[in-house]
Amino acid sequence: MSPKVILISLDGATASITNSFLDTGILPADRGLGLLRNRGVAAFGNETITPSLTAPSHIAIATGSTAVNNDINANSFHLIASPFNSNISGFGAPIGGYEYGTGIDPRPDLTPTAEPLWVDLRAAGKKVVAATFPGADGVNVTVPGRTPATIVQDKSVRTVDYTGPFGAFGGQGAIGFTLTAASFSLDATQATQQLGTLG
Repeated sequence: MSPKVILISLDGATASITNSFLDTGILPADRGLGLLRNRGVAAFGNETITPSLTAPSHIAIATGSTAVNNDINANSFHLIASPFNSNISGFGAPIGGYEYGTGIDPRPDLTPTAEPLWVDLRAAGKKVVAATFPGADGVNVTVPGRTPATIVQDKSVRTVDYTGPFGAFGGQGAIGFTLTAASFSLDATQATQQLGTLG
């Protein structure tokens, strides 16, 4: 079987916390992150980018570049081509910028300053799975507030082979679900043990 690369981003989880939980058994060695660490090569590390927000951080992971090059500078921000009162989500903004200027309508940039790694991986014949990863939503990015809708990034840049959209920012095809108390059941043994631990 050919080797697989699995990249997991845990928002707010530092390498020291994750490793501590694995080393002390809080996270089990035979499931989840522990199983992945014990059966393969693991590199638990991180470098915080500026700004240290979710959308810019995840797009930095996907592109290997920071906001100055990938043009995702916040979780929500204003595109110059948008009317003054319209913002775009950083989770659904054009990665690597778009073209716009004097005498030019907004349009996709033919030489973007950054590109998600899945573009080259798919071009090389690799299969890419992205579960709830910003930018891997398979949508055409349009400029908020402009009529008619102007595409500034083609969906081909944002398409992977298999995906689960990133929450409400997953584009028009995103479908959410609701969990209620009826969706869960109590594990009496675990609840008793946890209450005992709490005294």
